[in-house]
Amino acid sequence: TAADARAAIVDPTRGEEEKLEAWGALRHIEPWGDDVVLEMIRIGETAEDEAIRADVWRQADGKDRSVLLVRPLLNALASDLSEAVRSEAAETLANYLDEAGVRTALEHAAGHDASEEVRDEARQSLGQRDRFE
Repeated sequence: TAADARAAIVDPTRGEEEKLEAWGALRHIEPWGDDVVLEMIRIGETAEDEAIRADVWRQADGKDRSVLLVRPLLNALASDLSEAVRSEAAETLANYLDEAGVRTALEHAAGHDASEEVRDEARQSLGQRDRFE
């Protein structure tokens, strides 16, 4: 259930992979809750495994939205060493084009990221303003 998934994410005894699985279960359920979002941001910013970081940002592209995600997504897009993480951040930022700095960051990534995949994802995000509306 959604309640079980939320509880798993905020449970300090659960590991990153368990929390990520629960985050995936919540992907198309709303609302997530700030406590859940903040824990997933923590994992997205600190996980040693780039696949986990990338998946946190991929799963954040769901039914609910939280402005708490904007700054961490912008940071990931600008500075994560992993192409996969930057690409997922660029994709999820399409949900936040009206937030301060998002369009500018995506435009910069579209023109300057070292990865063609990230540049392409940023360009797609800039063209997908209305994809959930």
